[in-house]
Amino acid sequence: MLAVKINDPWLEEHLKFESKNLGKSRSALVREALDRYLEDLEDYRDAVSAMADIKSGKSQVISSAEMDRRLDLAN
Repeated sequence: MLAVKINDPWLEEHLKFESKNLGKSRSALVREALDRYLEDLEDYRDAVSAMADIKSGKSQVISSAEMDRRLDLAN
């Protein structure tokens, strides 16, 4: 279990408002926000890794038209 103390009055009020508005507990909103943040962070790391692979020549970029051709989706 993790306890989080929010020392920002604006953030605390915003959290209370959204909690009431959505009918969810503040804890549920914080969990959802943290989950989304961690997913975004993972996506960002994947993108940085992909860009490094492209820059190093390990991977290449192809157009959607070329992908259609390779998959025989032209028709």
